[in-house]
Amino acid sequence: MGLQVFASNALGRDELASGRYTAANPTGGEVAVPRFTLAQLLPLRPLHEAMGDVARRARQRCERADIDTTQVALQWVMSKGASPLCDVITDSNARAATSCSDWSLTDAEVSLLDAASTAVDKAKFRW
Repeated sequence: MGLQVFASNALGRDELASGRYTAANPTGGEVAVPRFTLAQLLPLRPLHEAMGDVARRARQRCERADIDTTQVALQWVMSKGASPLCDVITDSNARAATSCSDWSLTDAEVSLLDAASTAVDKAKFRW
């Protein structure tokens, strides 16, 4: 058909699906007041934990220390046949976007993320 699908909000509203902000790390590693409440972050815990697990697996499998949850999220979007559109305002966003070109998720990793996403969806979390 020649159609290319773009995911314009690939990391979710306010990057909640990037794994940067979690219940265990609500500030995203910055010294600041948390951007999100535990009530917002706890329902995403299954997805954030799966993303962390997949990032660890991918770092080991690809022998690369720089693979993070944001890259996992972008790879997951690509595994679904879409091209993620994301801002590159910060250096970390630019690195995440450009570091996705030479590796991909395994079928098992995609399945793990799919299962976590289903768990979040069943909890009726809405962006």
